[in-house]
Amino acid sequence: MKKTVLFILFVSAFFIGYAQKDNAKKTPEKHSCKFSIDAIGQVGSPSHTYKTTGNTGSFLNTAVYDPGSYTFNGLNSKGGGLQFSIFFGKSRHFGLGIGALYCAHAGNMELDNFHVEYEATDTKGQVFRQLLTANTLQESFTIHNINIPVVARYQTVIFEELTFSVDAGMLVNLGGSLNYNTNAAFDYEAIYKFSSGSNPVAIYDNSTIPDASDWFITKSNSQQGYPSSSQAFFDTMRARGYNVALNVQPNNKSGKVNLAPGSVGFLVRPSVAYNLSAHVAVSVGAYYMIQTFKNTPSNAYPIMDINGSYNSPLKQLTSVSGATYGINIGFRYSFGK
Repeated sequence: MKKTVLFILFVSAFFIGYAQKDNAKKTPEKHSCKFSIDAIGQVGSPSHTYKTTGNTGSFLNTAVYDPGSYTFNGLNSKGGGLQFSIFFGKSRHFGLGIGALYCAHAGNMELDNFHVEYEATDTKGQVFRQLLTANTLQESFTIHNINIPVVARYQTVIFEELTFSVDAGMLVNLGGSLNYNTNAAFDYEAIYKFSSGSNPVAIYDNSTIPDASDWFITKSNSQQGYPSSSQAFFDTMRARGYNVALNVQPNNKSGKVNLAPGSVGFLVRPSVAYNLSAHVAVSVGAYYMIQTFKNTPSNAYPIMDINGSYNSPLKQLTSVSGATYGINIGFRYSFGK
């Protein structure tokens, strides 16, 4: 990250130094326009840090809880916006810019080794130990957000038809959303413990390792009477009213997490413009920006129930922060003598 910033600053300083040395031969009319409007598109690569609460949903009296580990990969970024600028003085070298910038940061999330065992009640009103395991939990996501860039601008002629410029300033985040799609699949298993005596009733076994005398409706014990198919065993037990099933997929495979507005980031954007006329130019350059997105997580939900109602683990994000760097291309219209 530091190397990228230093490289951009070095390139900018080189062009500014060259232009100032050569500018004595140029006339101020090269920067005679006081105003400009830039339409800018950008493509880049994010380097983000994702922070979570460390929990995944809300469960009653957990005996075993492994929230799993997150992996983020395949990150990319694209966006675009408009910027209005005003330049000062005779030479029009220095100015200020303000605009609107849309960004979409996309990627993939994997949650590995998620497993929880907690207290639940079946359709017959019996208390038991529910086992919930994620077989597969992958999501593709896109962070959409709108920013207002407020930047200081410097521009100068470097060759007859080329203008070098640098924008540097802050990004005010107006908020946005994280949209996700999932291919998650879960196993539901059960363990029953019964009290002793002539009239035994189901009680919750909350020990880390369940008692060997408990009744296990689990994959490791599913072959009793069903030697060829554990799926058939689970289908039979589910038909009898027990809260068990294999490879349950969500009914709602997409959703959204709203992100809070108000964070302030940083943007630096050097570019070179080719002047097609006194008023029209096309530009190409690089950019580097730092952003932070914040979320207020809630634990008041399960990650999924046996009927397929799903809540993304990404709802547990507290913040997404980091840098994005890449290239930009633009169209510039200048006006106002």
